[in-house]
Amino acid sequence: MKRGLPMEKIITDIYEIMKHSSNPIEIEEKIQSYMWDTFSEIMGEILGKINQTIKEVCVKFFSVQLFPHDLGHSIFVHLYLILYNHSYRAA
Repeated sequence: MKRGLPMEKIITDIYEIMKHSSNPIEIEEKIQSYMWDTFSEIMGEILGKINQTIKEVCVKFFSVQLFPHDLGHSIFVHLYLILYNHSYRAA
């Protein structure tokens, strides 16, 4: 199972950014941009796993099949409706 970016890769990438730039402001901007991209990638993985877990729980414990589209916000809406409105059944 792939788990985010290995710390060695992040450190190596930051080192490469610093090595190829002589301007401290440019280095800071590039590192900041790199870190935002890294955080975005990691958060995408986390939210994808949460989304998949919610789908599995809904199917297994509530016998509910969610809508076929894969929009994260709809999964949370479904979960809320399932938990707080026992008569709710998704299509």
